[in-house]
Amino acid sequence: MLANYLKLALRNLRFKKGQSYVFINILGLAAAIGVALLLFAVVRFESNYDSFHKRGKDIYRIVTKDAFSGGEAFKSGVPYQLADYVKLNLPQVKRLTSIDAVYGSQIIVPAGAGVGTSDGKYKEDEGVFFTGPEYFDIFDAVWLSGNSAALAEPNTVVLNKTVAAKYFGQWQNAIGRYIRMDQTLMLQVAGVIEDFPANSDFPMRLIVSYGTLKNNAGKYGYDQNLDYINSSHQLFMLMPGNTNEEQINAQLTELSNKMYANKGGIGKFHFLLPLKENHFDSRFSNFGDHTASRSTLRILALIGQLIIIMASINFINIATARASHRAKEIGIRKVLGSDRRQLIIQLLLETGAIVLFSTLLGALIAGLLLPHLNNMINIHAHLMLLDKSNLLVLVLIFISVTLLAGMYPAFVLSGLKPIAALKRHVKGKAGGGIQLRKVLVVVQFSILQMLMIATIVIMTQMNFIRYADLGYDKSGVFMVPCYADSTNAYRLQSLKNQLLEVPGVQAVSFATDPPSSDNNWSSNFYFDHSKKNVGFNVFLKFSDADYFRTFDLKVLAGKAFSAGDTTREFVVNETFVRKLELKNNEDIIGKTIRIGTGNWYPIVGVVKDFKTNSLREDIKPMAIAINRSAYSQINIKMAATTHLQEPITHISNIWQSFFPDYAFTGEFLDESIARFYRQETQLAALYKSFSVIALLISCLGLYSLIAFMTLHRKKEIAVRKVLGASIGGILQLFLKELSLLIGISFLIAIPVGYWGISKWLQNFPYHINISILQFVTVFFMTLLIALLTSGYKVLKAALANPKESLQGE
Repeated sequence: MLANYLKLALRNLRFKKGQSYVFINILGLAAAIGVALLLFAVVRFESNYDSFHKRGKDIYRIVTKDAFSGGEAFKSGVPYQLADYVKLNLPQVKRLTSIDAVYGSQIIVPAGAGVGTSDGKYKEDEGVFFTGPEYFDIFDAVWLSGNSAALAEPNTVVLNKTVAAKYFGQWQNAIGRYIRMDQTLMLQVAGVIEDFPANSDFPMRLIVSYGTLKNNAGKYGYDQNLDYINSSHQLFMLMPGNTNEEQINAQLTELSNKMYANKGGIGKFHFLLPLKENHFDSRFSNFGDHTASRSTLRILALIGQLIIIMASINFINIATARASHRAKEIGIRKVLGSDRRQLIIQLLLETGAIVLFSTLLGALIAGLLLPHLNNMINIHAHLMLLDKSNLLVLVLIFISVTLLAGMYPAFVLSGLKPIAALKRHVKGKAGGGIQLRKVLVVVQFSILQMLMIATIVIMTQMNFIRYADLGYDKSGVFMVPCYADSTNAYRLQSLKNQLLEVPGVQAVSFATDPPSSDNNWSSNFYFDHSKKNVGFNVFLKFSDADYFRTFDLKVLAGKAFSAGDTTREFVVNETFVRKLELKNNEDIIGKTIRIGTGNWYPIVGVVKDFKTNSLREDIKPMAIAINRSAYSQINIKMAATTHLQEPITHISNIWQSFFPDYAFTGEFLDESIARFYRQETQLAALYKSFSVIALLISCLGLYSLIAFMTLHRKKEIAVRKVLGASIGGILQLFLKELSLLIGISFLIAIPVGYWGISKWLQNFPYHINISILQFVTVFFMTLLIALLTSGYKVLKAALANPKESLQGE
């Protein structure tokens, strides 16, 4: 019996002439399932950051909060001495590890030790860490060779498998070999570990023993002053079994009060951040390349669900609409002896076979689109499409769509009396449920218009960011590393002079970073010889005197500082003046400032505000001064008409002559700024892509429904034509009702769309204003596309010969 049911179900999968809407319906559901699988894979990838650590739920990061009269500020880093204080004052914390990240490290693999016959030169932008063996008492790693005890000795390094193979050809060749780091450290490879998963905020590529950091404190900023906090130095602990987060936080507050007593107007506190929040708390940076927003992930998951709902609505609409055409078949089966239970099983099996086919096709579509998704969102990892979670999703989709689409025809048709079924006396129009189908169309187009509203606003906001006035000129600025150590510092002026001779180069400046960066170097400070700590932190940049000309920064009061090598005077921004509650910019000229425990220096100028970080953050109070030893970057301004390849080649040659032991790298400032908004750009691309897919699914469903309705009402249309109805009148008959449904869906989409996109825009202090024009544009776009989609089928029905439609009556 079951084999007969399956045979009949498969027979109904064959597409008959005039039933193209069945194929379109299956394709729409398959596309939705494929897209949803991709979205769920992305959400799961982001949600499972560092979930591979077995004790992850017990791992915490100790972070910093500064509280002052104007508010509060959060810092990822902690003082270097904090680990000793925690061990002394919280004896129950047995497992504690300090991790210090180094960015932009230069690695030399001596000739003969690595790949090739000459020295290998590498720049590791991330993934270089100082830590001790205790790191592996907290975090998990797979050791391919060696063990964590090697990190107890200075001048040792552990490599991950990929880096070991890159340096030495095969990872097995790495043990016992030497590498030179930053022209300072000669490190022996003492171990190799398996690469961490791609979704980890600990990209451990080179792990250098912590003793090496202490022995080279000056080179890497190891400072035991409690007032000094480096965001790259972070502290992690394993929660003791007999305590909880609240208890440790209370002890950390007590410890903070003891450590930072009498610090003026700023209160400094330490507290715990669970590892499970490490990737999602935007207040703190992590060692990875981004933080993720849980709300964004929820939105992506919701989009996947909505797209499946939209396709399911199509499927259910057509499945229920087709039911009336099977009434005679059901009547014959009842006459031949089929009971209701058998009919229900058969109809559900037929629906299930179609849904199963769509599900399998959707999984195939997801696999084909996966490489394109990886490129779009820049995930360099293999996303798992058919793991346990997604397989469960597929099963739930299969069951729910089968039941929703199959229950109505199965129970309604199986309950018909044979005589009524043979005469096609089915209650309601189009097999019943026409009002339900109208409701489903409204729901579908409401979802579509909400997605389109979000897409338009997000794209407009990203264009606003792309072309926003940052308060300085970012165009044509090429940035390359600068190594201003004692060996190279005296040659910097000569380097600048040679770079200025390159055709097309207009200005050159040395600095810690450009005006807009992810640098958050800040400090407490004292103002105008006061002994009281000012109630907010000042953010610092160090540069030479050409910085203002290179970036076209506008000095509003006083002057820019004079050329030199050491700090002698400061220039501050407008925000700094306002936060000190001074009335005019001129009022601060001649006043003095002392950073931390440093010397007093005069303020000689006020520069017009520029965007200090991304447009997600407010402009920070900024102070700029000269400090040659802090320079880490050369900013080279090129003329707009310059063909870039030739001057970059010249710049590379000059740079290599000054830094022959380093690998040359560089990028343009606008590329660096674009990275600030990588997540938003990716989100915009995803919204745009999936809005198009949602639009196509809606159009497919609408086309299928109109195709079926015109087929069902062809005799009605013929009779109207015989009685004198015009083609325009018949078109109006169908399209007027459709326009009303889309109008209702628009009224539903307006408040929901406005609320959601307003919440998203709150992430940006600088953002566009939502315009009614954006909503109206979405409405007319949707209406036009819907009319074009359905108009062809209605027009074809209106132009049909009435004789053919009425034949046999």
